[in-house]
Amino acid sequence: MADCPKYTLLVRNIENLASEDLLENLKGMYDVIYNGDLIADIVLDLNDLKLYHNYNEELICELNDYSEIGKLLSQEIISKIKNADFDEEFGIQMLGGSKDVFNNLCINYYKEYKDSSNIITTLMEASENDKLHKVLHKIKGVSFYVGGEKFYKLTCQVETKVLCGEATINDLKYFNKYHERILNFLLEKVKNV
Repeated sequence: MADCPKYTLLVRNIENLASEDLLENLKGMYDVIYNGDLIADIVLDLNDLKLYHNYNEELICELNDYSEIGKLLSQEIISKIKNADFDEEFGIQMLGGSKDVFNNLCINYYKEYKDSSNIITTLMEASENDKLHKVLHKIKGVSFYVGGEKFYKLTCQVETKVLCGEATINDLKYFNKYHERILNFLLEKVKNV
């Protein structure tokens, strides 16, 4: 498996920033975009200088001014972002507190879905929405336990878009990118079991 994919940072109200140079340093750690909602992990709103998780709008941090944008590269902020991706304690709690059941679920999930990105992309390109929906529905069924609330909500959103015929290639690319991060976390988990 390749390196863990970058987090996607949506910057809102970019017109408030005198120079985009302040955002250049972030591009090594994040994929920076300026429009789109579903396809972002985190959002930096330049109106109120708040960084928050896109899936639930939970505040990560507030900046005092634009000069503090570099804080988004700090280990503290990165840890807060990563913790929303993979909530091991939540998964164990949802499985009745059994670490063994959680570990087995992680191993089985990784084995079952390690190649799902290619399958999802192929089904999307072939407009096989029924089959795509079935794959996403199976992932959704386990997502709460292996990833937590964010993974579950994202899977629900993408599945709904597929069912309604509204899913875009960007939605599925983002889902695959996010899912690759989950698989990377699970791979590390599997190695340590």
